[in-house]
Amino acid sequence: MIGKQLGRWIVDQELGGGAMGKVFRAHAADAPEEVRAIKVLAADLVRDKVARQRFQRETELLCNLDHPNIVRFDGAGVEGETLYYVMEYISGNDCESRLREIGRWPWAEVLDLAIQVTKGLKYAHDHGVVHRDLKPANLLLQKVDPDSTNGADADSVGFQVKIADFGVARAFSHQGEITGSGQFIGTALYMAPEQAAGKPATKRSDFYALGCVLYTLLTGRPPFNGTSLAEMVHKHQFVQPERASRLLVDLPHDLDDLITLLLSKDPAKRPADGSVLLKRLESIRGKLVRKHNLEDTAFRETGSKPEFVLGNEPAPPAEIREEPSWRRIGKPVALGLGLLLCIAGIVYAFVRQRPSAEELYRKAEPLMASDNPADWERAWNEYLEPLNARFPDHAHKSEVESFRLMLDNLAAVRRLGTRQRFSTPRSEAQRFFELGIARCQAGDIEGGRKIWEHLVQAFHGIEAEHRWVQLALLSLNQVHPPAHDVRGSAAVRSAMERAQRHASEGQLEQADSIWQGLEALYRNDPAAKELLEEIRRERARTSTNKRP
Repeated sequence: MIGKQLGRWIVDQELGGGAMGKVFRAHAADAPEEVRAIKVLAADLVRDKVARQRFQRETELLCNLDHPNIVRFDGAGVEGETLYYVMEYISGNDCESRLREIGRWPWAEVLDLAIQVTKGLKYAHDHGVVHRDLKPANLLLQKVDPDSTNGADADSVGFQVKIADFGVARAFSHQGEITGSGQFIGTALYMAPEQAAGKPATKRSDFYALGCVLYTLLTGRPPFNGTSLAEMVHKHQFVQPERASRLLVDLPHDLDDLITLLLSKDPAKRPADGSVLLKRLESIRGKLVRKHNLEDTAFRETGSKPEFVLGNEPAPPAEIREEPSWRRIGKPVALGLGLLLCIAGIVYAFVRQRPSAEELYRKAEPLMASDNPADWERAWNEYLEPLNARFPDHAHKSEVESFRLMLDNLAAVRRLGTRQRFSTPRSEAQRFFELGIARCQAGDIEGGRKIWEHLVQAFHGIEAEHRWVQLALLSLNQVHPPAHDVRGSAAVRSAMERAQRHASEGQLEQADSIWQGLEALYRNDPAAKELLEEIRRERARTSTNKRP
């Protein structure tokens, strides 16, 4: 690619790359002093004619974005099978690289970055453009001359933040969010829960991604980590992240609350638009500036924590008055009481009884056996995940690991199921595999497993269907209905006892009504075999007693 001409641009140097393509530095053939960045999109993304047409429409819209916190877009072109777009060249680093270099960012720098990014997002959202793929690698840092604002944010005289890759992921979203090479479009580390569920991204999805970015820069790690896409999708949708303030003792409370708000699972709980978010951020910064008497909170080129400069000392008062004696006595007393309360809190934290490994597992067991997937999530979040964290060598590791695999695979099932809305099945085996997924999503895991079993029987050995046969086998090995003791259910036992009481009192119609209801509910449930046999015995016994 080096030395190749794309339109009027000659490629000079490769700058980096990712799932969506590679970025190069280039100069104009007719004006060498003009320098731009060119992104050449991955071949897997542009094979589809519809995707190429959608990309052309997107680029026309992106050319109209003109904001100091957005990388300027200069158009797109095609050279043979190469699809590319031209954008402003930024010589500085990106946030991901800077995080690797210096580690965690000071909160003042993160706050300033958040304000700049929000300004860029607000402008784009007002023009009908959603980013969809906001992450540290897409936030570029352009050095700004301290003696000149040069169009930069007047509050920032160290780096000016530039948001890159606006709207590009949207052009290829109809391909089911997965490229031909299997790379996920829209880094899963920063993916909003609604995107993970297969729903369209909105401006509030960008705010969730911004919350993930701020969390990552502050703590040095993303809100969630995982070993698979399915695990990440599951966590973004159902797991609450640890608050950033638990990892950073000096993080201002207001900033911690805002990041927690941005990471809300429900989009409706996030800020409604960029104006609301920007107002909140600027209010936080103003409050912190006043609180610390700071002259500047902008982040600098160095990675060290900013040295906050105190303002000039106030002039001495015209008249010095002696402080009342009750105030002189009251202050030490108040401080002493506060210290005692702190000590009591610390002592309580150490001496209070925390649940043992066995207690945690026993509390999770009834939730694991429930028919409700929400109970499964609660079992993992409240009991099993803490069990693994506090007691790595506990006695129930195999059971917990099997349960976690089931949750991960059900999350994968939910994710794969959403692909139906983006593409039509390419084969009969794929159609039946996705039909099995739909059954599992509806709660009929046994029905889904039967479809996969029949798929394997019918299409095993057919090369064209090999992929779907393997996926069906994998699903059969990992997706199992949770064990459920129907007869042990408190509600079922209570219903059976009521029926038996009615029968013993001669109220046979009431008893038979309860038994009929239970039979209708559990007739097709394999786990209810013993319950149905018990009902048949009870009805036969009462029929015998009824005869003269």
